[in-house]
Amino acid sequence: MRNIRVTVEFEGTRYLGWQRQEQGPSIQQALEEAVARITGEKTTVIGASRTDAGVHALGMVANFRVESDMEASRLHRGLNAVLPPDIAIRELADAPLDFHAQFQAKLKRYEYSLWTEQVRPALGRERVWSVRWKLDEERMREAAALLVGKHDFGAFEASGSMSSHSVRTVTRAEWERRGPLLVFVVEGDGFLYNMVRIMVGSMVDVGRGRTTVDAFRAGFESRDRTRMGPTAPPQGLCLMWVRYEA
Repeated sequence: MRNIRVTVEFEGTRYLGWQRQEQGPSIQQALEEAVARITGEKTTVIGASRTDAGVHALGMVANFRVESDMEASRLHRGLNAVLPPDIAIRELADAPLDFHAQFQAKLKRYEYSLWTEQVRPALGRERVWSVRWKLDEERMREAAALLVGKHDFGAFEASGSMSSHSVRTVTRAEWERRGPLLVFVVEGDGFLYNMVRIMVGSMVDVGRGRTTVDAFRAGFESRDRTRMGPTAPPQGLCLMWVRYEA
């Protein structure tokens, strides 16, 4: 038995998220079907994160077990040959049998991209949230700074979450200006259901002047989802990488 570790890039627009489900296509399903075609074996592909419908990834890490003795380079080429064009395996290698992409992850980075020019983009529109409001970026940065540290993030957790608790540690949370893009960069040991998207929607409300930094802080501390802003649309969110170092 082998345990294979892969780093996967995908454009999530036409998928219902990572996890396999009956209602439509998922990233997990596409990968499992590709493994079955190349190796002849059924397996479960375990992802580091259960991304939502429409969310993208540059560096999703996953693992799966197979009996096949096909060399790693050949398996890598074969899987990419049969995967749909919006999913690509960037790296593939044998891993220790006890490696688990989800449970052993130590740090993840997500980025959420806002397009801030008045004219919406045509190219790349599936990767950004096009906002036409004038945003106070400094106030948004003040709000983002409040997120750093070990906190109860219950105020940013959507209903339907399967998490047993809402305490997480965020090590980085900041807005970066990249030309027409305003990008929220957040790193942490784990994220709740819709957590990053609710953070972004709430900070956009601060930037628009619909609420204040003090109200953002109070809502955060209350752990009450109803006191925060809307959930930002999925297409602006991308999982950049997952780290496993201590």
